[in-house]
Amino acid sequence: MPAPRPCALLLSGAQVVTVDDERTVYTSGSVAVDGDRIVDVGPAREVEARWRPRRTVDCRGRAILPGFTDAHTHLFQSFARGIGDGEPIRPWLNHFMWPYAVHLDAEDALTAVRLSAVEAARAGITTVVDHHYAPTDPGTVLAVADAIEEVGLRGAVARGMLGDRTKTADARGLPDALYRYGTAEELELTRQCVEARGPDARVRVWPAPLNLSYVDQDLIAGAVALAREHGVRWHTHCSEGAGDPRSYLDAHGVRPVSWLAREGLLDARATLAHAVWLDEEETAAV
Repeated sequence: MPAPRPCALLLSGAQVVTVDDERTVYTSGSVAVDGDRIVDVGPAREVEARWRPRRTVDCRGRAILPGFTDAHTHLFQSFARGIGDGEPIRPWLNHFMWPYAVHLDAEDALTAVRLSAVEAARAGITTVVDHHYAPTDPGTVLAVADAIEEVGLRGAVARGMLGDRTKTADARGLPDALYRYGTAEELELTRQCVEARGPDARVRVWPAPLNLSYVDQDLIAGAVALAREHGVRWHTHCSEGAGDPRSYLDAHGVRPVSWLAREGLLDARATLAHAVWLDEEETAAV
């Protein structure tokens, strides 16, 4: 039998949930780690015979499983936790979240992001999609990506975009102060951010129109084109409240997800957050 190889860390004796193709679970398993790589997973006796760790952690009575993915979050909102708790979504946004976003500066946003990223890591989350919309200048967006990466997470900063103001945004009462850039400028700034963090980055940037129900349709089409051009996904809020598809239908004569499908914009690159008020046609489309 070959001599045991050195490794940095051995997690010993846990119930190991692999989530491999066979959904293998080792009731007494071990995981060997060296550097930033998991180098072995399997039954405890077999793994421990193959490795000579510098450090061993007794994990009996515990479970080891792959890191979780948080597919939609707002890391910058950690300082607003509990504000407006219990309010319906529209008053909550209008009275609490929009003012919070308007008045948050880059320094506070980055501090909030770091706090949320550390909390995510401690909760077993290793991948995040951070829908970041305050502030959205390229310097802040790229600093947010750096901060997430520094904590050790991977994923994407989905740069929130509003673009040209729409009638549905007027009806929703979005504050003018959120509208810093028009549609063309939003897309160009997002392009710069996407290109600044290329394919090898642990945390990339995605285009992210803020909400299908009240952003400019040209912004959505441009975001999809940008995502396809650079091989990334695009992200948006979708029908999170019952009024969202109704207001979109009133403005455009079609429901939002049906419009995406009709225009050829709904593909595997789309990540639609919430999407809880879809009709049967929209549900079938996604």
